[in-house]
Amino acid sequence: MYGQAVLTTGLETIIIFDGLKGADPDLNEIIKSKIDFFAITVGIQIENVEWALVGNTEIPKGIHFPEFKVDTLDGYFVTDFTG
Repeated sequence: MYGQAVLTTGLETIIIFDGLKGADPDLNEIIKSKIDFFAITVGIQIENVEWALVGNTEIPKGIHFPEFKVDTLDGYFVTDFTG
């Protein structure tokens, strides 16, 4: 399983890609894979080597961050993880 940091300020957000397994993957092939899910994390997991760093490449183009509905007393609004 491979992921990529897409936001590193505020809430550190990573995307996890579908499929690709094995050693020494082609990073360009990984970022072309289907995105399984988004996750919020903390850098300490990388710093403590809980997650291995395998390389650095561009963030995939056209990422659409998930949006969700928030109900309020005045109705509702749609937002993403930034609120």
